[in-house]
Amino acid sequence: MLGPLTILAGIVWAVAQPYRISLAHAAERSVYHVLVQGPLLVIAVGVLYVVLVAPGLVRDLREPDRDPAA
Repeated sequence: MLGPLTILAGIVWAVAQPYRISLAHAAERSVYHVLVQGPLLVIAVGVLYVVLVAPGLVRDLREPDRDPAA
C-alpha cells in the first residue's frame, strides 16, 4: 500500500496546490521546469515503487525461508 498511498498523496498535493503544476504555461518554460515539480515527482516515485520495488518484496515474502548457509 505504500506505492498507491504515495501516488494518492501526490494527487492530493496537486489538487490542494494547483499553482505548483505549471502545465498551463508549458510553452513559456523549459522541459525541466514542466516535469520537475513537487507533486509530479511524488507521483513518479510512487509509480516507480509499485513497478520496480514492490513486486520483488512480495516475491521475497511469499517464498519459504531458505537456509543462508546452504
